[in-house]
Amino acid sequence: MEQNIPTSLVLHFLIILPILFTFTSQISAQFSFLNTQCSNTAYTPNSTFGSNLNQVLNSLSTDTQITYGFYNFSAGQQPNRVEATALCRGDVPLATCQDCVRQSVAGLPALCPNQKEAFGYSENCVLFYSDASIFGRVLIRPSWTLRNGMNVSDRSGLNRTLYGLLARLQNEAASGDSQRKFAAGNVDIGNNGTLYGLVQCNPDLTRLECAQCVQGIMINFQRYVDTPTFIAGGARTVAPSCNLRYEFFAFYGGASPSTQASLVFDNTSKILHVSFHFEISNDL
Repeated sequence: MEQNIPTSLVLHFLIILPILFTFTSQISAQFSFLNTQCSNTAYTPNSTFGSNLNQVLNSLSTDTQITYGFYNFSAGQQPNRVEATALCRGDVPLATCQDCVRQSVAGLPALCPNQKEAFGYSENCVLFYSDASIFGRVLIRPSWTLRNGMNVSDRSGLNRTLYGLLARLQNEAASGDSQRKFAAGNVDIGNNGTLYGLVQCNPDLTRLECAQCVQGIMINFQRYVDTPTFIAGGARTVAPSCNLRYEFFAFYGGASPSTQASLVFDNTSKILHVSFHFEISNDL
């Protein structure tokens, strides 16, 4: 005999599921890479380049003088010069930042063995090293985009609000100083809850370069996040010189949690779509 599941139980499950999913994801990703990318250019083990890379990585992992979350170290001369940057998310405590950099330095070379260039992103920091000149440059490649599979029905309404929020945060971040170019904020969107956003640039960029970097990675939003038939209910794009993110839940320090977490509702308060797979794009 077929049994029907009570509607109240289904709704309870749909409300609890995204909260549990978000909490579990934050725990598992706290000090692990969400994405890594390696170059196709190898160096010879025990070479001058390898020695310079080890020196740079050691400087990153042991530094205690830098307190503002951005590190840039170099070693050697061309053709064996190595440059590296590490950028912590602007809202994380110093101890969390330092631990993230140490974990990244320990893990990335193992995932990209003997590679001259590597990029690693975790929840709290970004690490990038290269045989090219990377200091004070707008680098939007390699980049990585993650979106959740939750579609928002009021596409035009969210589109206007989202890009307005990101434009405001871009201007605020770009106006930062040589130690910090970071901005986070939210906007209330009525029945749809609260939209949270974050924009950050490497602080060795100028104000104009920061804006150019953010606008450059916004191309990925148009390709993967905001299409004519779909706009994701949360996404992030990360590159060596800048990154941005938006969600329908409070994901950065100091934000007031939204009572609707990562669920999105239309004007009649019906659940639009609940899908928690992630779609990833690596843009090389």
